[in-house]
Amino acid sequence: MFVHHSSVSLEERDAAEERFHRGTNASIVCTSTLELGIDVGDLDLVFQANAPSTVSSFLQRMGRTGRRDGQRANTTFFCEDLEPALQAIAIIELARQGWVESIRVTKRAWPVMVHQLLALTLQFGAISPERCWDQLSVVPDFSGITPDEFSTLIDHMLREDYLFEAGGLLSMGDKAERVFGRKNFMELYAVFSSPVLYKVKTKAGYVIGSLEQAFVDKLVEQMSSFLLGGRAWTVQHINHSDRAILVEPAPRGKKPTWSGFIPQLLSYELCQQIAAVLKGNKPLPYIDEPTQSALDAARDDLGAQLRKASGQCIQYEPDRALWWTFAGGQINHTLKYGLQYGHDWKIVADNFRLKIEGDSVGPATLGLSLREMQTQKFWDHPSVQEFILAELPEYRLSKFQQALPDPFALEMVKSYLLDIPASLAFLQR
Repeated sequence: MFVHHSSVSLEERDAAEERFHRGTNASIVCTSTLELGIDVGDLDLVFQANAPSTVSSFLQRMGRTGRRDGQRANTTFFCEDLEPALQAIAIIELARQGWVESIRVTKRAWPVMVHQLLALTLQFGAISPERCWDQLSVVPDFSGITPDEFSTLIDHMLREDYLFEAGGLLSMGDKAERVFGRKNFMELYAVFSSPVLYKVKTKAGYVIGSLEQAFVDKLVEQMSSFLLGGRAWTVQHINHSDRAILVEPAPRGKKPTWSGFIPQLLSYELCQQIAAVLKGNKPLPYIDEPTQSALDAARDDLGAQLRKASGQCIQYEPDRALWWTFAGGQINHTLKYGLQYGHDWKIVADNFRLKIEGDSVGPATLGLSLREMQTQKFWDHPSVQEFILAELPEYRLSKFQQALPDPFALEMVKSYLLDIPASLAFLQR
């Protein structure tokens, strides 16, 4: 058996891939660092821990099995509880219907724009902004960026010392060299974050241990907590320049709260399929008895409520409402910020529901808010847009995000987390 993940050296990963490809009766335990179908040959079996987030990911993995004579393609899911099991079932059902996610096209790829600007300065030593624009503006991924916005980015990178200008030519600034220049600019050659370690320190300067950058990129200051050295720690501040995390002990007896991580957003179609599975009553031939029993119990409980609901499925309790939308992460987070505008409500959104808490939460107040949110006029109002931008979490989605002006960095988070057109369509159904 071989192990393949980002903490394993490149040499060990290469050796694992080669021996797995050439060997027999071998298994490899891996994360997404191993792109099945590219690094390895034909597989006999794929065992998936819990469920992937997309149909395409499932098909890509299963598509490498069953390619030997006399075998069939197959994947076995090992799910820890009902939620990932429902996700796996929905993915299988969508695949059986011939549905797969469309490729998302972006025209305002800000972090890649930063990467390309720095790469051009490294390639030519010095280059004019005009020549940079001539080369980059023809790229489809930048077609939504205007010349004025490009100039704003250049000015910001000059002020922040990511770029240096002399004689009308741009070169790499000192800050960019400090951040991306290690190991002969290895951090610049790779668009994606490499496995870099961040030191975890207390206020007294005591080093508790270290965390990989891929883990750190999902932490949110003042929210996330994690276990390290047998204790729970709450994140106070992340210094990406020094690659250090300032923490303090989590309150005694309190478990780490993982809600401060960047959420995994499932699609509307996948979540709607999960709702359809819950509303159904047919047994599924490809799941085992414990999973079928758990599914039957969920169908008797939540599924029955979904079947009864003629419109929105909202459960009201004293000072609390549970709105089961099954609309996906982007729509639910958009609805969250829309409902929070003008209300002192605490709202937690995930892929399936919104939990709304507050003194005035009830059918009348919630219904009024939903009617207001059904119009484009509501979302276009400047005060609503300003409120949403001010409330967005400071997620770090790319290592090049730090070189962006705040409005462009917020735009990245907004694009990842929210979808106003899809939310409007959902509300108007």
